[in-house]
Amino acid sequence: MQKGAQFFGHITNDGWYGNSSGPYQHLALTRLRAVATRRAIVRSANTGVSALILPSGRYVETLGFDRAGHIVGDLPLRTDITPAVKLAHSWPVIYYGLLLIVAAVLWMRAQRYGAVGHA
Repeated sequence: MQKGAQFFGHITNDGWYGNSSGPYQHLALTRLRAVATRRAIVRSANTGVSALILPSGRYVETLGFDRAGHIVGDLPLRTDITPAVKLAHSWPVIYYGLLLIVAAVLWMRAQRYGAVGHA
C-alpha cells in the first residue's frame, strides 16, 4: 500500500475447509481488509467464495461456494493511505505500551490499597 498499490488481489485455497463456515469467514475478513485500507479487492478462491469488493465493503459481484465461473466488474483505483495502514507496523508497540500502563495502574492501586483480595 505504501508503495502505491491501488487495489488488492487475494488468491486463496479454501478447499481444505470444505462446506463449512471457513470460506465465508475468509470472505468476511477480506471485506474488512477492503474497508480498513480503502482498497478494492479482487478475491479468487478455488472452491471458496470469489468476489469483487469495493473499498466501502460492498460486494460488486460474488461467485458462490464451490462454483466455477468468472466475475466481471469495475473497481475504483485509490492511492490514499488510511490510518489503519499507517499504524499497521506500530500496533504491537501501541498494544504493549497500553498493557504496561494498565499493569502500572493496577500495581499502584495494589500498593495504595493493600494486597489484592483484602477488604
